[in-house]
This record gives sequence, C-alpha cells and structure tokens, in this order.
Amino acid sequence: MSSRGQYVPDTWGLGWVKWYVWAPRGFVAGEAGIEQRRALQTVFLPLWWVDTRFVHTSNKAYGEDYPVNRVFDEQLREQYEDWKQNKSVEATADPLLR
Repeated sequence: MSSRGQYVPDTWGLGWVKWYVWAPRGFVAGEAGIEQRRALQTVFLPLWWVDTRFVHTSNKAYGEDYPVNRVFDEQLREQYEDWKQNKSVEATADPLLR
C-alpha cells in the first residue's frame, strides 16, 4: 500500500514494544508513531488489511529491510530501567520492603 511507510508500535507492555505493525505514510503521527489517524485507517481499511497480511507482515519489522520507529521502544526501556532502580533503592531504604 505504501513504500514510504514504517513499522510502528502496535502492542507494548512493561519495558518494551511487543509487536510492530506497518503504517503507511500519514497513518500515524507523533515522534513515537503511536498517535493513529483513525479517519485514514477507516477509509483505507481494506487495502491496509491486505497490505499488512501479505506484503508488510509484522515479522518483517525485525529484519533490516524496512524502517522501524523504535523511539517508543527506547522510551519504554529507559522508563523500565528507572523503575527497577527506584524499586531497588526503596527496598534497601525501607527494611519492611525486604
């Protein structure tokens, strides 16, 4: 559907992005690529569905052939590391948390 798109975060959890999905140019906004433009997705849904199932499948996000927006993944990993450090500091500071 678009050769100028990129893989963007689709599913994420504690610490990292779990799954990426193809987003043609203009389908998402923002630095991290997680602000979806639903109006475009609704209009182009049949084409986008075929594109993501047969051409730009999610497993291709882990290769080096297509661009992947990893900004959000990096942010999640940094936040997770900060959280782990804060938990370890709290545990050593409060003997009841041990």
